[in-house]
Amino acid sequence: MEAPSSNWRFGPLHHAAGEVLLGDPLGNHAVVSSSGICGVQVDEFDEFVPWDSISQIDFSCDTTGSRIVSRARDGLAFVLAAALGDGTPFDPYDPGSLHLTTITGNTSTWQIDSMESGKYWRPQVEAAKVFLEMMRTKHSFRAIAEDSAELHPWLSSAVSHAQRNAQNPADPTGDSQF
Repeated sequence: MEAPSSNWRFGPLHHAAGEVLLGDPLGNHAVVSSSGICGVQVDEFDEFVPWDSISQIDFSCDTTGSRIVSRARDGLAFVLAAALGDGTPFDPYDPGSLHLTTITGNTSTWQIDSMESGKYWRPQVEAAKVFLEMMRTKHSFRAIAEDSAELHPWLSSAVSHAQRNAQNPADPTGDSQF
């Protein structure tokens, strides 16, 4: 497998300029680093939360089981909007959100904008959730956020794992590395 360039996208995750971003780099997003996570809301840093102070992290966004159906829906919305001369005839997708709870009980919720017009492919979102949870719970894992060449293949293998679990969720013999 060819190594990715230093800049890549993987579902809701984006790697550019040495940083891992969750969400649209030009909109509301979070910056993920080995030391913690920082919300960026409309070009202003919201707050930085160190991994060791987070007791719970939950990312949610619109997902789809089929990338083709999602793209087709977006294409149809564009054609209808252009033909009718109106705004989009479909409801826009909701922005995602990232909920953090600290060990002291404080909570933060950040809006996470989508980089795509359609929904994210569900296995990639599940891999992103596993990545965030691993960053929260495993100190030795956190260095991966600083290594683009190592992170991209890890995420790809996490997608394979998510697909296997989706096909047979009752199978307890899943790969324990995730």
